[in-house]
Amino acid sequence: MNLSIPGWNFIYLDTIGSTNDIAKDFLMDGGNYFIVLAREQTRGRGRKGNVWYSPEGGVWMSVGMNCQINAKDILTPLVHNLCKRLSDVFGIPFEVKLPNDIFLNKRKVAGILMETSISEKQIISVIVGIGINVNNKIPDELQHYATSLKSEGISTTVSEVAELIANEITTYLDVLSKDQI
Repeated sequence: MNLSIPGWNFIYLDTIGSTNDIAKDFLMDGGNYFIVLAREQTRGRGRKGNVWYSPEGGVWMSVGMNCQINAKDILTPLVHNLCKRLSDVFGIPFEVKLPNDIFLNKRKVAGILMETSISEKQIISVIVGIGINVNNKIPDELQHYATSLKSEGISTTVSEVAELIANEITTYLDVLSKDQI
């Protein structure tokens, strides 16, 4: 995968446990403004520790940065922005299921997990993890609840969706952090 966003570093890995865990390690080691992408995750997770099935064929990404942002709800606007962008690009209605899921035809197609470090009512680092089912097969036991873009008749590539999502998240975080200066 060959993505490029000015000011952001890309780390592309093959098979890993969790992109959010790798992102945390990069932040702890002094990294900043980076995007971790994996071909597949073996320990993908959602809210409350729920398992996120993440085999090859989907977008498994975490965006991390150090920042100074007022501690407020930054997840809800991001989920709405991503949902609108997906709807605009693919020409069909995606829906938000608060607080952090995106649905297509009443089934979950994407989930977002935001992890922050807070000091004195300021967010000092943020990791936005996102999983999007693109071309991956959904296990039989999840098909009543989950779907993929491919299953819904959307023809696209993992790279195209990764670039779309990376641009949307980094733009949102860049604007948010600049507004706090």
